[in-house]
Amino acid sequence: MRWKRTGVPASPRAWTTTSPSLWTSCSCAKCCSAGCRRRTVRLASGCAFDEERLRELFGEDERELAVFLRFALESIREVVARLTGAVARRDGAGVRALAHELKGACANAGAPVLAGLGARVEQAGSARSWTLAERLLEELQDALADGECYVADLTRHG
Repeated sequence: MRWKRTGVPASPRAWTTTSPSLWTSCSCAKCCSAGCRRRTVRLASGCAFDEERLRELFGEDERELAVFLRFALESIREVVARLTGAVARRDGAGVRALAHELKGACANAGAPVLAGLGARVEQAGSARSWTLAERLLEELQDALADGECYVADLTRHG
């Protein structure tokens, strides 16, 4: 069973809540058919990507879309790995720079959930709030897993 977030709270603390009132079951065909390993932040459309925006760019060419998204996810994973290292080193300037890079890459890839998490990590780095930054990195990993499921499902059915 997949889960999606029914609202995106302004407070970063609320992003990690598991309150049942904030989650609803998602049966979207674009969700990973293998089922969810854990609850993650999701868009109302049921995927980590802005499908409407991606359809504007790629139309119905799901093969080309899958190639683009695989490349985007690989690039995003590399930035997240470097960002994780910067958080572990408590490198505020590095965290801000890498989170800013992540935010832009995700926005360009049509992944607003990931871009939003990147913005929150950037703020946490500026505030030197390392516990929050670590928690947000976990959310980023979950959202990346959602993106990978989306691309896998697109490839299977495309």
